[in-house]
Amino acid sequence: VTTGTTSLTPRWDKCVNYVENSLVYATGRLFVDTHFQEDKKHMMEELIEGIRWAFIDMLEKENYWMDQQTKTKAIEKAHAVLAKVGYPEFILNDTYLTEDLKQLEFNEKDYYGNVMQTLKFIAQSDISWLRRSVPRTEWFTNPTTVNAFYSSSTNQIRFPAGELQKPFFWGREYPR
Repeated sequence: VTTGTTSLTPRWDKCVNYVENSLVYATGRLFVDTHFQEDKKHMMEELIEGIRWAFIDMLEKENYWMDQQTKTKAIEKAHAVLAKVGYPEFILNDTYLTEDLKQLEFNEKDYYGNVMQTLKFIAQSDISWLRRSVPRTEWFTNPTTVNAFYSSSTNQIRFPAGELQKPFFWGREYPR
């Protein structure tokens, strides 16, 4: 009632969403293998470089309110933006995925047990980052996500594989 929902989410939908959000890289791999066209990744990388070039060009030629020192810093930051497109390469490595998930054993008759072990698995993964610096190259976005992001704290832009699908991103057969 408080969220405006008039009916319960169907059980199958809840289960699919739970698996997708719990086993991010395994489901991401399945999605990429089944639905992702690799040329879209290359197109987006070209598009990002075009945007970066246009931004820097505009900054240098049309921006009169910044002093030169500020412009120089802005250009450095524009060059430093880390673009993450599609998915992390390691999800294509079967050995990595197997090692990552080998501690999980699912039982089709024990939903509660499955949920508890995946919650523990996720918590252990999160805790492993405590008191460590997180590399800028780390992915924190599910490849199946249909959204794009800019993170100011890491100076990253992310375009997950799910966002690079119709109707958001059509591919080579349509105008850019």
